[in-house]
Amino acid sequence: MNPGSDLDSLPILDTPDKIVVHAYAALISELLYIAINTVPQLSYSMSSLTRYMSKATPAHLTYAKVVLRYLIGIKKRQLTRCGQRVSLPHILGEILAFVDSSWADDKNNRRSFMAYYLFVNNAIFSWRATLSQIIALSTTEAELMALAGCCCEIVWARKLALELGFPQLNHMHLRGRSKHIALRVCFIQKLIQDGLINVKQCPTAAQTAYIGTKALPRVPFEKFTNQLLGNKHVGDK
Repeated sequence: MNPGSDLDSLPILDTPDKIVVHAYAALISELLYIAINTVPQLSYSMSSLTRYMSKATPAHLTYAKVVLRYLIGIKKRQLTRCGQRVSLPHILGEILAFVDSSWADDKNNRRSFMAYYLFVNNAIFSWRATLSQIIALSTTEAELMALAGCCCEIVWARKLALELGFPQLNHMHLRGRSKHIALRVCFIQKLIQDGLINVKQCPTAAQTAYIGTKALPRVPFEKFTNQLLGNKHVGDK
């Protein structure tokens, strides 16, 4: 999607054209399959576009075709799986995660976009960008909710690694979801105390997850895309 793309400002018809809606849903379904499996840099765009599956207009279909044209232009690019040496901020065999959140930028209900990207040995293996289920009252609360969601994914990844025979220094069982901000804080604190995660502040210029929270200009978009695809060491400036 183009920088500054605002799908919320597009008019919604009381009676959507069924032909347009069908064509839009079919295209988004195909794009979503590709984005989920091989194109992490499109996580924000697809998260935004999927919200209009049942009420799409020709304008929404035009935005979806922009994503399709982008995919055609990068069809020779691919994810790199451990194709480079492991260097800082990576540590061999350990999970490196980037997580970020916007704040109240959904004009319909003021929910926030949250995104996380997980790497191991300089290769991305899990990613997600989505609207939060709860309205955050501050940027701090929005980022805490995003961090809690990322921590859940890290705990799951560690448990999967343990089941596959890769020893973990510490491990825990996780069930259900925390819905209150105080519980999320306690959850994160417990993971830190148990040595399961180490949380560090990351400046925007080096925050790979920034690509999953909003439509970016071309230069930072390409920079973070290269990091996600393994064309450049994650964390490099």
